[in-house]
Amino acid sequence: MAFLPKSTAWDALQEIANAGLCKVYVDREDKIYVRSERDAKTKSAIQIDKSNMFAYSSSVSLTEFANRISVEYCDVTLSDDTVDAVSVELNIEPNASLELTLDYNTEVAFPAIESDNLNVLLTDFQGGVNACSVVAKNATTEKQKAVLTITGKAIEITTKTLTVQDDESVRNNGITEYSHPSSDLVQSHEQAQYIANFLLEKMHAGEGVVTTTWRGNPELNLGDRYVSKDRFDDGQELVCEYNKFTFDGGLKQETRGRTT
Repeated sequence: MAFLPKSTAWDALQEIANAGLCKVYVDREDKIYVRSERDAKTKSAIQIDKSNMFAYSSSVSLTEFANRISVEYCDVTLSDDTVDAVSVELNIEPNASLELTLDYNTEVAFPAIESDNLNVLLTDFQGGVNACSVVAKNATTEKQKAVLTITGKAIEITTKTLTVQDDESVRNNGITEYSHPSSDLVQSHEQAQYIANFLLEKMHAGEGVVTTTWRGNPELNLGDRYVSKDRFDDGQELVCEYNKFTFDGGLKQETRGRTT
């Protein structure tokens, strides 16, 4: 019974990613990727170190720390009551047809459509939870007037919040809370628990990002694992989450990597 509110395609993808604990991004070839945080990351042979690096900035242990995670989820149920989603009045010329897209006043499941005028034929009905499309045709030689009504089972949504925390960290450091972006697609206590536990594990002290400016290599793709070393040759493995290329007679690349 999952459904998405009206939104742009990109916002809809982000909603799906939030519910599934995924990253969504577009690569240099304009391909859209939706990848789980738990997917295995491709290991790159590329290494960033003092031999090819211009600048190094580490925020490991300083950002993204949280010891209490809150996740909203929805209980979605269908009412036994049938409600009117929308009603619209039409005037159709003789032997004419209208292609209609109708927005509902409320979300419904199992939508159905009816007309109060049998001379107005309804075809190609495609109903969703918050909108529908239909073709209304007047097959007579006289102008026809009709009222179209879409009905369906009422959808009832109750929003709840689940919270998990690292008790030891809370005792030692106080509460630092992170709220996961809410999503109508998270519809069970179990899914909310999975998201909260995963984020609590990932956002403990020691997590963070390293940003470097270096000579660059287009073969380092988003999502790849690579090694980054500081000027003291202390290295760590990171997952590439941002690349920016500049060229002013020479190639430079800004790369941001998150600790694995």
